[in-house]
Formats: sequence, structure tokens, C-alpha cells
Amino acid sequence: MAKEQTHFKFQLEGGLRLQVQIKKGSPTCIELEVPNATTSILLHWGVLLHPTSKIWVLPSHWPTGTKNYKQKALQTPFKRSRETFCLTIEIQDPKICAIEFVLKDEARDKWFKLNGQNVHIDIPRDEINIPNASVPEDLVQVKAFIQWELKGKKTYTPEQEKQEYEEARKELQMELLKGISVPDLRKKLQSGGTQMKVDSRQGKMQSFQHIPRKKRDASYLMNKFPDRTTETKVSAMSRKDNTSQLHAYAMEGLDGRTILQKTTFKLGDKQLLVHLMNNGDETCARLVTDISEPIILHWGLSKNSACEWLVPSPNLRPKGSNMVDGACETPFKKGYAGDASFQSLELKLGKSDFIGLAFVLRSDGQWIKNNGSDFYISLKAADGKHSKSVGDGKGTVKWLLDAIAEKEMDAERSLMHRFSIATELTERARCEGKLGLAGILVWMRFMVTRQLTWNKNYNVKPREISAAQDKFTNLLQRIFQDQPHNREFVRLIMSTVGRGGEGDVGQRIRDEILVIQRNNDCKGGMMEEWHQKLHNNTSPDDVVICQALLDYIKSGFNIDIYWKTLNKNGVTKERLASYDRPIKSVPSLRSDQKEGLIRDLTAYMKTLKPKKEGGLGYKSTSKHNRAWTTRLYWRMLVTPHALWAANVKAKYAENNPPERIIRLVLPSKGSPILSVLRLGEQLIKRHCFWTINNGQTTNFLTDAWDGNPPLIIQYPEFKRAMEALHEKGWIKVAKYCKPSIHHGKLDITEFPLMNGQFNLGQIINTWWIISFGPGLILLLQGRIL
Repeated sequence: MAKEQTHFKFQLEGGLRLQVQIKKGSPTCIELEVPNATTSILLHWGVLLHPTSKIWVLPSHWPTGTKNYKQKALQTPFKRSRETFCLTIEIQDPKICAIEFVLKDEARDKWFKLNGQNVHIDIPRDEINIPNASVPEDLVQVKAFIQWELKGKKTYTPEQEKQEYEEARKELQMELLKGISVPDLRKKLQSGGTQMKVDSRQGKMQSFQHIPRKKRDASYLMNKFPDRTTETKVSAMSRKDNTSQLHAYAMEGLDGRTILQKTTFKLGDKQLLVHLMNNGDETCARLVTDISEPIILHWGLSKNSACEWLVPSPNLRPKGSNMVDGACETPFKKGYAGDASFQSLELKLGKSDFIGLAFVLRSDGQWIKNNGSDFYISLKAADGKHSKSVGDGKGTVKWLLDAIAEKEMDAERSLMHRFSIATELTERARCEGKLGLAGILVWMRFMVTRQLTWNKNYNVKPREISAAQDKFTNLLQRIFQDQPHNREFVRLIMSTVGRGGEGDVGQRIRDEILVIQRNNDCKGGMMEEWHQKLHNNTSPDDVVICQALLDYIKSGFNIDIYWKTLNKNGVTKERLASYDRPIKSVPSLRSDQKEGLIRDLTAYMKTLKPKKEGGLGYKSTSKHNRAWTTRLYWRMLVTPHALWAANVKAKYAENNPPERIIRLVLPSKGSPILSVLRLGEQLIKRHCFWTINNGQTTNFLTDAWDGNPPLIIQYPEFKRAMEALHEKGWIKVAKYCKPSIHHGKLDITEFPLMNGQFNLGQIINTWWIISFGPGLILLLQGRIL
């Protein structure tokens, strides 16, 4: 056997060096040392009970000063010893096979990982010295068979069979050492319906596939486990002995009732099993747990959406239930299937129209939740017509999507609530990689396109919204730094959220509108209604309203211009009237107010607009949507032989377009996709070439670009300068600019600008790409005359 490693050295992100030494013994000691840390750090850690498991478990023994982090991990501070930071962890549970952790600088809220992953260290173990307790071979084979069934009835090699068999023997020997007699052990195994007749004449191990099974009626099995049965696993977990026993006991006493759904929840080192069953025309839910302390189910039902929590009617409440704060509380009963170490509860839900069961657990004054959210069991499986549509969550972070759906009712109260909830869920999902970020992106995308409610009967100060935005964007910034491979997803999420701000940034929105009203004598009518909306719930619509007022005033108080600007940006008369503080009046201003209002509203736009223009962070998504449509049309140009592109061209494109660009003919009842493509066509001219990041990447989806000019690739360090250039309409340099210019196959290395400036009005018809160095690309449409 190879010698197990007990000394480790790691180079973590941020330049931290970590040294780990494992000292075997009873207990096993893990000594960690960080010699080059400059500030206090802590260990964010958990342990694994199975080599293939990825779920952290919290051990029973914690070092001094350890805190429980959201029931998902432990955080232990390092102790400073001269120039190094040290920490010792004792592992007392022999079932623990590995430890995983990352380091955190709490002062700077910075995480230190190993190449973007957790540090994983296997804990070497000496062979457990178990006295030669005699275990009947037939019980060993039954135990091994149970383990094999619960691991999916995999096909084992002879070596794997032998290893599984010996593990089963050791576990039974441990049970005997605890004082359990052989007859009690036999009864315990057989009570789960797994008793089998085995041949132990020679006392030799037999292959699992040759173990005779208990005789069962095939028709009964088909009814007991129908094809539509679904199994939901809330967390990826390894099934250990207590899981095996839990499942075995749960199978007992079903009285022929059909199991529609099985769900297993991980509760630290304990578990909860929920069976959704069909008893004739009635639906029943059975809950079984191995928690030893008295436990109460705090539950309700949902009828229209998973976010609901409705009080069950009296005929659905089990005996001993109490009504508390709009929910029902029912205690679990001690014992299950003859074993006092388990607790169970059965809910008879009848022929109800409910779609789900929501609940939390309460034990010894503590609330037990599912990753910080309520537990939820879908009851749709009870209806055969819904069974085929029940998803298993594969390809998604199911717990995250469930949490988003559950918290939406709270999130729609205001943007402050939504951003706060987004921060919480993103923090919890940051370890889920791209799938977790994809869930957050879809949710934020629905929000920013107003598919979700922004405000509902809740007053909130702008500074509270901006502070919530600031916290969310700061978290996204940290993820962007810590997870380079996920930056595309983070950038897309950032595109749906303003930058936010702390201090007086949000408060300025409320204060400055009051100053504008006072200085310009416009305290009534539409301006007062807008002021009330700004005080109660500021949103990106306010940028559009402010711009509409400016256009209205500059046009000589033409009300048609006011409505044109609003409608162009999707703010209709109906939307104005739908706010909690509705805007129903139209602006009615005087000519003597014109100069002051233009000055003050222009300055106010700087407070409302996104960061790129020095504002708070509220913005419209129209330009970002235009980027997506242009990217789609561009893909049709560069992949003309793709099946979808060929179909679109064959159906809608001109037969012989005079130019290389594809010209689409929009029919009277064109599809939305075709309309989107036409929008992209308006931005793309013939003979187009793109270079992004000095030619290293070309990705319209993830590179932030917008604006009225043809195309601007914006990077943070040059963003303001590039916008200033286009706002002024010219490029100004001191002497000469020597960028790299690509026009077709032409490569010009020197580009002199006459008289130090270059008038964009003199450029027409073609595209030029000007590179001003790494990270800055400017695309201009036209040619030099």
C-alpha cells in the first residue's frame, strides 16, 4: 500500500502560502500555518463523510472561536504566533474521510482559493481495530445487499464486491460493540423488508447478483412503483447507514399505497424523508426523520403558486395541531416501524386542489430550514396528468430556482427588497459556478425587462435602493475577481443592474428634485406627482421622464415631443398611471421657467443616469437589447450556411441583393424574430469588420457596448473618454495618433490627424476600426474624404 501523505504545501490565490500537517492518532490533528498573511484570516471549512461526496457536513467537535455559517459551513479564526497564523483542528469522528476549506480575509471580504477551487485534503486513517465479533454471514450479505441497492445496483468488479462486503461486516461489528444483540440486529435489518434467504453453508461471500431475493408479486411491484414515480434530491448526498435505515423503514407499512414521489432532505448529519402517496382517492404525505429531539412541523399549503402559504382547513389538520401566525403546527410522533430513534408524521391532504406543501421544522426553539429557505413538496405528482411534466432539475441549480420562486412575493415589494434578496441568493450560489449565475441572470433579466413587479405597496427611500444596489454589485465584483472563468456571466448580470451607491448618493435624488421645484416655482401638477414618485420609489423610468421633460422644454413646450420621448423608451401613459404614486397630469410649464429648468434638469440627469455618465446607476435596457439583436444579425452574416440562417434567408431575404449584406423583406405579419433581425440590420452596414480586445475575442453578447455611434467597445479605464469623444462629435489629439487600423485586408500603421482633430461628419459609407492600445477599440463608420 502506498504511503499516505501527511504534509502539504499550497500556493493559494492572492499569493498566500499554506502549509498543512496531519498527525494521526486519536483524535487526528490537522495543523494549518500561513506564514505570509498580513491581516487576520479565518478558515471557512467543512468535512466529508464519503470520498465521492461533495456536500459539506459540520462535525460535532469545533475549535474554540468557531462560528456556524448559515448551517452550511464553519468559520474558525487563525491565531497569530509571531510572524505566522496558525490553527489546529481535531477530527474525532472516525467516519470523516476528508476536509475541504478556503481561507477568507474578513476585513477585506476577500476569499483565497486553490486555482478557483476548494482545498481538499484526505484524512489518512489507520485500520480500525475491531475485535473479532462474530457476525452471521447471512446478516453480512443482507447488509451488503442493502448498500448495493441504495447505491443504484451498480455492476461491481470482484474486488469492489469484496470491499463492499467487508465494509458491511465492519459496520455490523460496530453495531454489536454498541451492545446490540444478534437477534435484535437481525430484527432491525429484516424490519425494512430486505430479508433474504442466503446460502451460508461454506461461509463464503457470494456475488450480489446471485443473492436470492424475497419472493414478490410482480403485479404488486408494478403498482407499488409506477413509471411516473419521480425522486427529487434536494442536495447531492451520499447515503450512509442512517439513510439506508431511513429508506428501509419508510418502505414498511405502506399498506399497498402508491408512492408518487420520494424526497430526501439533508439536515446536517440528520435527514428527513418525505413520501407523497396515493391512498385511493386521497393524497397523503408521510415525513420520517432521525432527529432525536422533539420536533414540530410548521406548515401550510399553496394553491396558485409555490410562493403561497395558506392555512389548511380543519379537516386536513392532524390531531394535536395548533394554529400559529397563519400556519399550522403539528408535532411529530415518536417511533417509526418499531424503532424509537425515529419520528414520523402523516398528513392526509384529501382530494384538494393544492399544488404544494410548504413547511419548516422547529426543534428546541431553533428553526430548521432547507439551505435558508422553506422546504417545499410539489403535490402535482398526485395528479396523473401532471406526472410527466414534473422536472428533476437536471442542468440547473434547482434549490436556487426554487428559492427565487419562493422569494419573489417579497422581492416585488420594492427594488431594495429585490436587490437585497439577489445579494443573499448570489452569495449562497457563488459556489455553484455557471449554473448558479445563469439562474441569477435569468431572474435579473426578467426584472429589468419589467416582466416582474418593481414596486408593490411599499415606500422606500432612493438611498436605500442605491445602497442595496451597491451591496449587490460589490458582490458581483468579488465574484468577477475570484472566478475568471465565469466573468461572461457576471458581466451579463451587471448589465441588468445599476452601480448603486452609499452615503448621500441616493438621498440626492430626493433632495435635488425639491431644489428644482423651489428654484423654478413648479410645485404642483405633473412635477409634484413626479416628486412623490421619486420620494417613494425611484426606478430607471425616472431617467426617461427627466429626458422627456428636457425634450419638451427645449422644443418650446411641445407636448407631442414629451409623449414621443416617453413612448420611444417604453414608458406609456398607462405605465405612468400604474405607479404607486401615479403620474396622471401632463407638464404645464411657463416660458420664464425654461432656462432654469433646462439647467437644473440637465444637472439632475447626472444623478439619475448610470455610472458611465456620473450618475447613480438607473438605466434603460433598450441599448443592451439592441446589442443582442445586432449580435443575432451578425451571426447570420458570419454563419450563412447555418440551418436557421439559411431558412431565414430563403424565406425573407432578397433573391439577388446588390450588396454583400443580407437585406431582409419584412412581411405584413412578420415573426418577432424577424423583426429583431431587422433592428440589427440597421446597425450593420456593408463591408463590416469587427475587432474586440485587439482581435483576441469577438463576442457581442458579453462585451459591453452601446450608444448612438455605430459601435463602441467600452472598457472601464477608457469608458468616459470614449463617450466624451462622441458627445463632442470629434476626436482631438496633441500631434499624431499611430493606432493600428484594419480595413478589409489593409493594414495602416500610421494615421495622421489633420490639425489635431478629426471631424466625424466627414466620414461616410465604410467602416474603420481604430485600436488605441490594449483594451480600447473604437469603430467608426465612414471613410476619410
